[in-house]
Amino acid sequence: IVEVQILNLTKIPLSSVSILPSRYGISAETIGSDKVRFVMKNPGQVSVEIGDNGYKNGLMIFADPLETDVPNPNAAGWKKLSNATAADVSNLGSYNALYFEPGVHNIGKFTVPANIKSIYIPGDAWVYGALLLDGGGVSNTKIYGRGVLSQAKFALREVHSIETASSANAIRLHGIVVADFKHFALRLVTDNNDVNWVKVIGGWAFNNDGYAGYTGSVIKNSFIWANDDNIKLYRDNLVVENMVCWQLDNGAIFQMGWGSLSARNIRVKNVDVIRAEWIGDRKNNGVISAVIDPGNAAVTQTDWIIENVKVETPVTHIFRISPRSGHFINNMTFRNWEVKMNFELLKKNYINGYNST
Repeated sequence: IVEVQILNLTKIPLSSVSILPSRYGISAETIGSDKVRFVMKNPGQVSVEIGDNGYKNGLMIFADPLETDVPNPNAAGWKKLSNATAADVSNLGSYNALYFEPGVHNIGKFTVPANIKSIYIPGDAWVYGALLLDGGGVSNTKIYGRGVLSQAKFALREVHSIETASSANAIRLHGIVVADFKHFALRLVTDNNDVNWVKVIGGWAFNNDGYAGYTGSVIKNSFIWANDDNIKLYRDNLVVENMVCWQLDNGAIFQMGWGSLSARNIRVKNVDVIRAEWIGDRKNNGVISAVIDPGNAAVTQTDWIIENVKVETPVTHIFRISPRSGHFINNMTFRNWEVKMNFELLKKNYINGYNST
């Protein structure tokens, strides 16, 4: 049972209440003049919106599954960090796991060494910083917990929140919140990554991409708020399932590519877009977008299935797909989409071939 109390009825009069995604089928009841109550029977991410423009006073509820893998910080190999600074994480010695204790930490840009295989952030820890997994030999590193990794202290485009180099492999992100990001939130430019129950929120700046994971990567049960591309489908054998998305004015929900890409065997299903706020006519807007100019390279994107997609608000574009010379897109299946367009904004959908054939 979730009960929400409105502290200022002048600012937020208690009127109609929506609990999104609507696919969850959650209804709310009002209690007296200032409370809303509803029941969540399963884990998930919901937006509580009171009034016609309730999203402007948005309240996100992240209801996670119970943790089953909480570590013992006193076990061998674990380093406990209390109100950690950049200096505290710069010389970790032989430890292979980090435990951020309850409280506030400010670690700056932390390049995670290859010997660190576990980073745990509990729900009562707030870590200002960025995690860069770009050293040689980084693989099978797990970053998990229910705490917050925040980039609020960085400047625009200064750093990505969690980033891997191409030499890393099989990074696992489970349960954490990534907040206030100033560039990419999850830029996993390596293979075989596993992202589950991660929440990305607070990308108020402009180039705030949500998620990218390369060949063989999986993202499930997660929430992505983005003010650039929400989910990038850039490599082979990607899986995206059970997602809740909130899109600000820049970017697309599904970005097929920006440049020369050849992605095959993409599987996306069960995606709820609770809000899309496009007002312009940018070439990368739309539920699905491709801005591709591979030059002379002959590349192909093929064998995609994107199914069970629901967009709660009318959008300016559904498709904006514009491949240019030498790029081929085929064998695409879009199944069971529920999406409306706002034709009052006089926009249109684009599926443009690069020549008449």
